Amino acid sequence: TGTTFNGTIIAADSVTLVTGANVVGRVLAETGAVTLDTNDITVPTSCSAPALATSTTTTGLINDATGGAPTGAAVFGASFHDTATVSGASGTPTGTVTYGFFTNDTCSGTPVSTSAASISLSGAVPNSASTGPLRSGSYSFDATYRGDTTYLGGTSACEPFSVLAAFI
Repeated sequence: TGTTFNGTIIAADSVTLVTGANVVGRVLAETGAVTLDTNDITVPTSCSAPALATSTTTTGLINDATGGAPTGAAVFGASFHDTATVSGASGTPTGTVTYGFFTNDTCSGTPVSTSAASISLSGAVPNSASTGPLRSGSYSFDATYRGDTTYLGGTSACEPFSVLAAFI
């Protein structure tokens, strides 16, 4: 009670400051809570939070089994996969990109399937799983990256494509 602490308090679990305990610096808890009771916390400008660079998950191309992007000429029975890159910060991103595959052209509702791809040590994002043979109709992919200690998470723009009925 009545203590003034200068610096940063970092706890694995929780931190509780009793009445009148004041901090010039920061109070951080990794998994629990920071509990305050009539306390003053002053964050010096030299302690301002480092900004995480905004990452953007950008999907590359939706490709069929031959490596070609859908052009409106893709017909019944074609199979597709999506690609993605994570960019926007320095260093190599880590973690997972989850692809969503939808049976509409708006990436709305619940995906028909999801495909998680772990980012490699070089930062390359593996392709999504292939869709398998598709009937004629509208489809779409999106890609979601959850982020890491350097990159913020993000979701790509929806990538719609169509499969046409086969002509005999």
